Amino acid sequence: MDAAAYHQPAPIQILRDRRDLVVGRLEEQRSTGKIIAYDGRGLLGGNYDPRKGTTRGARGVVLARRDVLAALLVCR
Repeated sequence: MDAAAYHQPAPIQILRDRRDLVVGRLEEQRSTGKIIAYDGRGLLGGNYDPRKGTTRGARGVVLARRDVLAALLVCR
């Protein structure tokens, strides 16, 4: 058995602004399917649950009924 098949890193998407500075990153959790957003400093910005179709802020409050994670990071 291949050990790499059991432990694969989560897919990460880096978000950059027009000046090529890192605004944040989106990381998908394979176990739950949720997408977690972190800002440029590495602080939690929020999460999106595709099964429920809801975006929650860093404090867990539902902010939208669709994926608005990138907007959360840009507005910070």
